[in-house]
Amino acid sequence: MNSPVIWSASATHVEGNIWRITVSGEIESGYHIYDCDDYPYGATATEIAISGEGVSIAGDVHVISEVVKEYDDVLELSIGTISGTAVFTQDIELAVEKTDVDVNIYWMACTEDTCTPPAEATISVPVGGGVGSAGMIIGGIIAVVVAVAGLLLMRRRK
Repeated sequence: MNSPVIWSASATHVEGNIWRITVSGEIESGYHIYDCDDYPYGATATEIAISGEGVSIAGDVHVISEVVKEYDDVLELSIGTISGTAVFTQDIELAVEKTDVDVNIYWMACTEDTCTPPAEATISVPVGGGVGSAGMIIGGIIAVVVAVAGLLLMRRRK
C-alpha cells in the first residue's frame, strides 16, 4: 500500500542561533491526518520530534495549516483534522555552527471509512553554517528519498 502522505522538511534562519524547521505533508485526496492535540483514544495525533547534535527545542510545535474541528459521534470527542497540505513548524536553537537535524514525524491517515496504521518517517535536514535555500532543496530531495524508502518497506512487510 502506498502512503497517503508524502513528507518534506526544510530549515530557515530566524535570528541569531534560532532556526525554524518547517514540516510539510502532502495528503492524498480523500484522506486526512489528525492535528497535534492529545486524544485519550481512537485518533492518533500527529507528532513532530526534532533532534540533533547541539540542538535544543525552542517552544512548541505550531500547526500552520487549517485544522477542522468536528465532533466524532463514535469516539465522542471533538477532533481536529487536516486535509490537503499539512504544515507544522518548530523553532530550534543551535549550540553549534552547523549540524544535521533528524525530523521524526508520527501520524495516522484516515478516510471517512478506514484508517491506515500509524506510520513514522524521519527526514535529515542540514541546519546552520549559511544553509538556507540550498538546505531546503537538499531537504526536499532527502524527503522524496525517505518517502520512497518508506513505501518500499511497507510493501516488503506485506
